[in-house]
Amino acid sequence: MNLSELKISITEDTHRTYDDSILSRFIRMAEGLIRRDLVAYPLTYTITDSDRVESGVYTLPTGVSQIRSIRLKGRQGDDLSRVAPSIIRRLDASADPYQYTVYGSTIEFRGAPSEPSEFVMQYYGVPAPLVNPTDTNDLLNDHEQLYISGASYALYLNTQDLELAQTQLDIFNGIIGTLNEQLARLLGGNVNAPTYNVGFRSSY
Repeated sequence: MNLSELKISITEDTHRTYDDSILSRFIRMAEGLIRRDLVAYPLTYTITDSDRVESGVYTLPTGVSQIRSIRLKGRQGDDLSRVAPSIIRRLDASADPYQYTVYGSTIEFRGAPSEPSEFVMQYYGVPAPLVNPTDTNDLLNDHEQLYISGASYALYLNTQDLELAQTQLDIFNGIIGTLNEQLARLLGGNVNAPTYNVGFRSSY
């Protein structure tokens, strides 16, 4: 599912018709709830030359909480090794095998890749906002109801249908709670999703 298909699903499920700009606002509000309440989700991103800042340095996608693995696309062998920033500065630019370190929102490789190298990164995080009609992500494809319910919640708040809004929020919170529990089991921790009530005031 992509952004355009998500908008169609929202209008079909709620039986309401809105201008594209208003639907986009409801989806942004849903994404805000997701960013606030979802601890993280297993995602995949391909780092390409469009992310390159300078030789060996690339911009990471937004929402990366923890990198699980990185491999050079098309190359056999183990995943790349992560090293400390102090170590990578001492490595030769042509070092092999590839190693990497993370500086905030950027990632730097040694064995500086030649264009047009691509790296497949698996990570825990929250997807970047949907902007273009064809934009999609793993979370939307795996759990489209999360986005539909989050946007429908915002829609029903807009129409002051508080009972319908609460129903959609309950569905949203149920999915968030399940995903956070699954992540807690994977990481060995304990994560609880918050509970909201729209009976008295807006919760977003």
